[in-house]
Amino acid sequence: MSRMRRYAPGLLLTGLALASLLLTYRSNSISAPEQASLAGNYFFRDARMTLAGEDGHAALVVTSGSATRSLQDATLKLEPVSIRRSDPQAWSLIAESAEMPAENSEIVAQGNLRMTFGPSEEWTATARSATIPNDGSSITLTGKVHVHKPRGGAGGSAIFGEHIILEPGSMTARTDRPVRLRIGDFEFEANGLNAQIGEQLITLESDVRSIGNP
Repeated sequence: MSRMRRYAPGLLLTGLALASLLLTYRSNSISAPEQASLAGNYFFRDARMTLAGEDGHAALVVTSGSATRSLQDATLKLEPVSIRRSDPQAWSLIAESAEMPAENSEIVAQGNLRMTFGPSEEWTATARSATIPNDGSSITLTGKVHVHKPRGGAGGSAIFGEHIILEPGSMTARTDRPVRLRIGDFEFEANGLNAQIGEQLITLESDVRSIGNP
């Protein structure tokens, strides 16, 4: 019995040391887990994603009813989708669906697409589809594009075409394709357009012809 009492303190210290080592190992394992990978085969409902521009700051906020990606196809698919950019280049866009073929790639939105932009977002654009870079600095609209100011009229100005590039930050629109322009009761057709939308400065490039007047 005396021999057990003699060794008891040493055994207790050894046990405490082993317990301490085990706790330290477990603590390190929990605090530094491996990062999860989302390479494919996943589905999110009510998804929200923030994309950063080249400067690393948040540029676009994308919200969607669902987001899916499979191992066979790296494309991220969103439907329906809402995309918004704040700060001086504020604009917002809604569409039935959108796709992002790969990480840090352009977003292609399509289906009943409607976009608002400009001061107080009073300008509206509709189209079949839109291609949007991560920083949201420009939007390429294609298919039955209509850019106009629903309220306030801006003299009844409107731009129609099949391919128009918008830059909301500078409030410009341009195209090198056939385009139709309406200013009040006057309508013109041309190949190519460069417009400072906010200032109502519009240049029609070539083959300009009037198609309607009072």
